[in-house]
Amino acid sequence: MPDQLIRERFKSDTAQLEHSRLRNRYKRITLFKMKLQLSITLLAYLLHCSFAEVANLPDEFCDEGPPGKYCLPDLTGWHNCYIDKETGKMVDKITSCSSNTRCVCFNGPPCPDSIEDPCQPFRLPPPPPDKYTLYYNSKETVYSPAGKTTTYISGRELQSLTDHKKRDDAYGPRYATSTFVLPRDGGGFNQTDVRRDTEQCVTQQIKTFPESQVPPYFSFNGTVQVGYLLCEKWIWRNGGHNIGQPTYFAAYYISNQTNAASDRDEDPFVPVRIESYYNSGPSGKTSTQKVLNITSFHRDVDEELFNLPSFC
Repeated sequence: MPDQLIRERFKSDTAQLEHSRLRNRYKRITLFKMKLQLSITLLAYLLHCSFAEVANLPDEFCDEGPPGKYCLPDLTGWHNCYIDKETGKMVDKITSCSSNTRCVCFNGPPCPDSIEDPCQPFRLPPPPPDKYTLYYNSKETVYSPAGKTTTYISGRELQSLTDHKKRDDAYGPRYATSTFVLPRDGGGFNQTDVRRDTEQCVTQQIKTFPESQVPPYFSFNGTVQVGYLLCEKWIWRNGGHNIGQPTYFAAYYISNQTNAASDRDEDPFVPVRIESYYNSGPSGKTSTQKVLNITSFHRDVDEELFNLPSFC
């Protein structure tokens, strides 16, 4: 980030860079959800557990937005941004959260006035089963100055945490793709992207298994009815430190213990729906809405489906 003495000179460039980082971050996140590889890889991270970049220097952060309480990116504490009455300058006081608590106001938006202490106890999202197969349908709608476009995609995901294997199939309007993640001899994993219509296979090495799960930084937001299922709602917000920044919202709906208690569902973890909303802010004038519905979920896998096609 720019040095404090030349901050004003580079303020415009910094704003553009931050906008680009958030935009790229969103693209990674939405790709993950569409294929249920949220690094949550349950649909980037977002689909792993990373956060959008923000200003690193305390004074810089508070100078970027209005006074208020804001979470640190990793939720381990919070900024108290206020104007010093004697100097008239913005001040940033950082408070760290105690053990077993974290900041509950997400990454970007200010804490509501009703929250006096942003550090609160929290619970983690339920983990997925060791093995599962799911099918989904998704709808993506993009609104821009050029108009409205809608894309429909269906797909399937298989995951085995026991063997650290994963497969994602996506069926779009033009062609179908598959992504395999398989263990490598000596450590790490091979990620192979496959196009069957052209019999193309592209493999790259990755260090971390992209486990699909609700990201651990998501917050429990109560229970809601989705169809006939009573679901836990887990949400995340990003951006919006000031009115010029892009904003992002995501929600996971998980049929969990609430259904087991009411005899509606025998499984303790069944993903039902994933939603995401992105708004570029005043500069881009573009917004994207995605809804992914899980149409079928089974707590097992067909091991043969982890085999790469013969042409790879």
